[in-house]
Amino acid sequence: MKLRLTVIVAVFFTFAIGSVRTALAAPPKDACSLLTSAQVSSVLGFSAKPGRIISTDTTVCDWPVASLSKMTAKDTKEIEVKILDADSWAMIAPAASGAAQVKGIGDIAAYLGPPTLMTLYVKKGTTEFDVNVHGFPLDQVKAKEKTLAQDILAKL
Repeated sequence: MKLRLTVIVAVFFTFAIGSVRTALAAPPKDACSLLTSAQVSSVLGFSAKPGRIISTDTTVCDWPVASLSKMTAKDTKEIEVKILDADSWAMIAPAASGAAQVKGIGDIAAYLGPPTLMTLYVKKGTTEFDVNVHGFPLDQVKAKEKTLAQDILAKL
């Protein structure tokens, strides 16, 4: 009986420690590691090039369309993901918390911005990021941003 209790307690603490480690995991630093070109291509419906770092900031990544031959500059399609630091999230948090929440994504998730630049802001645990899709009608932008946010959260 004592051995059985010891085993039960040991299993409980093993799961508890594993949960704490996950909850305290550091936010990612490389936005390009959050999505694959295949995931982006699938969501866009076009072949996307690999993600590229914007400037020297590894917290911002975009995935441009592989071929612009079928598009004009005004409807260029691409995806940008930005990992937000605590200060950036603090500026967004009141608006994101007060906006209509997107169900099934993180602890807080909301679309913010004008229809031509709608962005999905997400907070899950200690990780905050935004997803911005360009070049599609608003209903498609929202659906694509939600799908990509779910893909990112599945990786975290």
